[in-house]
Amino acid sequence: MEEDRQRPQEIVIRLVVEQPGNEPAKALRAAPEPTPRTRTFRVGEAIFKVDDTARSFFVIESGSVRMFRLNDKGMETVTTFLERGDVVGTSAFTQDVHTYNAVAMDDVAAREYDVQDLRLTGLNEEIIKSLARKLGQIIIDKSRSSGSLLTKLATALLDLAEKHGERHGDGVLIKQKITHEMLAGVIGGRRETVTIHLGTLKDNKAVESRSTGLFVRPTALRSILEEAGGD
Repeated sequence: MEEDRQRPQEIVIRLVVEQPGNEPAKALRAAPEPTPRTRTFRVGEAIFKVDDTARSFFVIESGSVRMFRLNDKGMETVTTFLERGDVVGTSAFTQDVHTYNAVAMDDVAAREYDVQDLRLTGLNEEIIKSLARKLGQIIIDKSRSSGSLLTKLATALLDLAEKHGERHGDGVLIKQKITHEMLAGVIGGRRETVTIHLGTLKDNKAVESRSTGLFVRPTALRSILEEAGGD
């Protein structure tokens, strides 16, 4: 898609409100495009981690990225999922270190830009901070949507475990066949979204796929709901 190949200046112009005669926007369009470095990341590979030095940001060309933090129990708190055309690493605009972990969910290709390159094209600090705020709001909005579906899925699995499950050890086994499409219908999301969130629940040992059915640990699911604020 052409939109995904836009110059980084165009990304800035789209996000910073542009008024007629806006001189910074004109300067950005006239400036030479910074030369990106194409990076590839294999599934499960970290793009950056919390407290890594934040010198660059990435524009995803293919694949998807999971953004998360670890709570004090070492469990992942997923903030959002980013995909083609999204910007990863907005911490670099205003901070010295990254404040989230970013991990490739599948094979990822991304263009990496040194944040200094944008400064050299004519962006002053005020515009960079405005860009960071707007990018941050986009991520917050996506996080709310994504988090809501995660908690809906956790709640749905607790309900299924209570109504149709059998106690086994430290969890409950649901023997009925439950497809991702069925769960998507329950939470009002897409099958792909259910697959992503089930992966998160499996990573946190709340869910297991077994030959005899779906095994869930209600205690772990409730902990995830509490971490998400119970919404």
